[in-house]
Amino acid sequence: MNPGLAIVSNVAEVFSIGGLTVGIVLLLAALLAALLDFGWVATRAAVEHDEHGPLVRWFGDDGQVYAHGLTSAQFAQISRRGTGSADWATVYYRRGRAGRMRLERASAPVRALRLLGGIVTAVGLVGLVASFVVMFIAA
Repeated sequence: MNPGLAIVSNVAEVFSIGGLTVGIVLLLAALLAALLDFGWVATRAAVEHDEHGPLVRWFGDDGQVYAHGLTSAQFAQISRRGTGSADWATVYYRRGRAGRMRLERASAPVRALRLLGGIVTAVGLVGLVASFVVMFIAA
């Protein structure tokens, strides 16, 4: 076997085994974190402005009205979504604790684990394909 192909084969094998193993573990951790992060309910919230800045108001599952102040970054995120009206936004509140609110269905750690797991798994798959290609070229 050509020494250059042997190096490529070894590197591809390391990436495939390591990438697939670590990637699948990260994706399973993302799944577990998503399962533990349950109980967030989507609702429509009115976007308002008061003397303290922008805020959203929504009805909780108990029928009460809740409000949460928005940072400038959160307000910009709502504005970029293009939900059809700057007066309404989709927010997620915690069932049983309707005073807690966020703008994304999944929490930041869940999204980070999912993204990182997907990237590492993709690297592992590329390494697996590369090792098969090298195997057939060397044969």
